[in-house]
Amino acid sequence: MSLMDSKVKFVCADMPEANNFTVQILAVMAQYESKLISERTKAALAVAKARGVKLGNPNLHLVRPKDTKAARTAHIKKVQERNQEMLMV
Repeated sequence: MSLMDSKVKFVCADMPEANNFTVQILAVMAQYESKLISERTKAALAVAKARGVKLGNPNLHLVRPKDTKAARTAHIKKVQERNQEMLMV
């Protein structure tokens, strides 16, 4: 659920005159700009790749952890404990 779907009235501290219409227009513009940024980034990466630039980190295997099983198990346990806490409230 988004803030707009929640029907909660809110005031923007740096734009107190904003109303629902203004906020929705700004949200649409932000979403459009995000799409444009993605398209420009993909185009620039394609041009760089076409020029022969090697993309990515060639040394990533040196810094990436080999075994993440213990970390994953600990994370799952922590999530399960948090879920139990939320159910008790």
